[in-house]
Amino acid sequence: MKKKRLIAALLACALLTTQAAAFPAFAEEETPAIQEETLHTQAEPEKNAEEPVSSIVPADKLKIESNVLKGFVSDYTVPDNAVLVIPKAVTSISNGAFNQQAKIDEISFESGSALKTIGDQAFAGTGITSIILPDAVRTIGKEAFNGCASLIKINILSDTLTSVGTNALASLHKDVKVYVNTAAVKTKLSGKGVAADSIIVEAHNLSVSNNGQSLGYFTTFAQAAEAIDAASGNGTFTIQALKDVELGNKLPSKACIITGSAKLALATELEL
Repeated sequence: MKKKRLIAALLACALLTTQAAAFPAFAEEETPAIQEETLHTQAEPEKNAEEPVSSIVPADKLKIESNVLKGFVSDYTVPDNAVLVIPKAVTSISNGAFNQQAKIDEISFESGSALKTIGDQAFAGTGITSIILPDAVRTIGKEAFNGCASLIKINILSDTLTSVGTNALASLHKDVKVYVNTAAVKTKLSGKGVAADSIIVEAHNLSVSNNGQSLGYFTTFAQAAEAIDAASGNGTFTIQALKDVELGNKLPSKACIITGSAKLALATELEL
């Protein structure tokens, strides 16, 4: 009897071995799980690099004493793509205040700026691409913007610029253009780092702003309209006519208010 049981057991083992050979999947139960994990890993989408975001410098991170802007406070770490908004009460910017602060991408001035003096090397080596200097400015110091290699457009609103230091506008973008109101201002800038044919006398007839922030000054209504359409700001834009200007036939697609003494040649079409 024992011999028969042994033979039966051997036959059962042989049968199981045969079934495993016929159906190999039973012998590799873990394989599907491993394959699924591998497929899942391959299917994960790659993360795109984040777009650079501008960072407005908080007003309390500016060191201002008696309306003189001296730079950043000592414990402030300048972020990438920094935007510097200079308060309207500032009358002077110290020598070297923001010298070689390459992370500053944009500099603007609050409406009604009282700024009169920009010190030596005040903005030298910053990463700005354009700037509009307020009409109260009288003095631009030596090398004030020297080495701003990306600076391609400067608007100087002052009609009474009295002093421009040596190399104030040296080593800027090779295609830089400087826009001034009068030939007298152009003469002041001559030999200060920018070729004479890059200094353009062009009247600033229109001021454009959005929520109190200036977008610039323009000669024609068409230029102002183009600036509004290109701007990233929201809300209502304001075009202030500083002199009599024909509106022309170029209108902004965004909502805007027109103030001042502009001749409303298109008053009917604009329903003003």
